[in-house]
This record gives sequence, structure tokens and C-alpha cells, in this order.
Amino acid sequence: MKLQEIDGKLSELEVSKVFYPKLLEQLHDEVTQLDSDLADTETQIIQLKKDIDLKELELRTTKEKLANSQQRLLTVQSNKEYDAVQHEILSSEESIAQLEEDTIRMMEDLEIMQKLGEELAAKLEIARPGNEKQIEEIEQKYATIEEKAAEIRRKYEELATKVDRRNLSAYKRIREGTQGHAVVKVISRACGGCFQALPPKQIQEIRRMTVISFCEACGRILVWDDDVSP
Repeated sequence: MKLQEIDGKLSELEVSKVFYPKLLEQLHDEVTQLDSDLADTETQIIQLKKDIDLKELELRTTKEKLANSQQRLLTVQSNKEYDAVQHEILSSEESIAQLEEDTIRMMEDLEIMQKLGEELAAKLEIARPGNEKQIEEIEQKYATIEEKAAEIRRKYEELATKVDRRNLSAYKRIREGTQGHAVVKVISRACGGCFQALPPKQIQEIRRMTVISFCEACGRILVWDDDVSP
């Protein structure tokens, strides 16, 4: 059971060696993506403001043109000239209506983008220091994995020398086929691994702990624990 606990710790460290780099990448990417999204949003905001200014300038120019055409209408000398000026007025009015509609739509888009920019900035303000702290902690843990693993392996080797070689070999073989759970406790008179009921005679043998006993159903090594085995 002690060897299995040590093996479990070593397995956790092996998982950490794979998991930590991926987590670090995710934490870096989260801030990078927020930075990129915020920069894109700010660029769009600047462009929208420029476009609105241009639309407003065009709108003022068109309104001035309309006013001039309306003034000229009062001084026309012929029907032909009257029709031409009327056409100018109608064209200017249509342009003004379209320009006003475009300006309103762009201002709505600007409001949406500004709100999005504020939200992204707020997220980034939280994510950057938070992620940097996590990154620092994870990097420290990652740097000590090999040192911890070496210390645990020394404990494993020291303990393994006290175990019968045949039993140790059986333990290693069973562990490979049971996802790391080679030794299980008897729980409610059944195997704690596959929950197969155990014969009374075998239960007594396991309780005495004088020989290594195996579950006939799953092959795991069975041990007794007074807290859960009765």
C-alpha cells in the first residue's frame, strides 16, 4: 500500500510535467488574445470616428448645396432651368437622408465598439495580474518536479528493498493492468477494486495478513483495514 501511494505521487508528477506547460500556454494565450482583441477594437473605434467625421462633413456640404439650390429656385428664368434646379434639390434631399441614416448607423456601431472596448479593458485589467501570478507559481512548481520525483523515487527504492521480490514483481505486473490500483482494501467483505464478494476463508486469511492474497475475479492484491473491511 505504501509503494502504491508513492507510485501514485510519481504518476501525479508525470501528469504535471505534461499539464503545466499546457496550462502556462493557456494563461499566456488568454492575455495575448485579450490584448489583440482590445487593440483591434480600438483600431475600429478610431476608424469609425474618422468615418463619422467624413460623413458629417459630407452631410454639411450637401446641406449647403441644398440651400443654394433652394435659393436659386427663386431666381430661375425658364422652365428648363426650374426643372434642373428641382432635380438638384431632390438629389440633395435624397443624399442627405442617406447620409443621416449612415451617420446614425455608424454612431450606433461606435457605441457598441466603445462598450466592447471597455469590457475587454476590464477583463484584461483582471486577467493580466491574475495570470502573471498563476504563471509564476506554476513555473516554480514545474521547476521542482524533477527534484521532487527524485526524492520520491529514493523513498520508493528504499521501501521496495523490504518487499519480497516475487510479491514486488506481481505488484508491478498487476499495477500495469489496473490503472495503478494493484492493492485494494476489502470493503464490506468484497474486493475494493471489482466489488466481487470474497469467500469467508479468504477473508480470514486477508485479515491475518500473513500471506499475500489476490482477488480471483480481478487479480488485485487484497489487504485488510479495520475501518472499512468489516
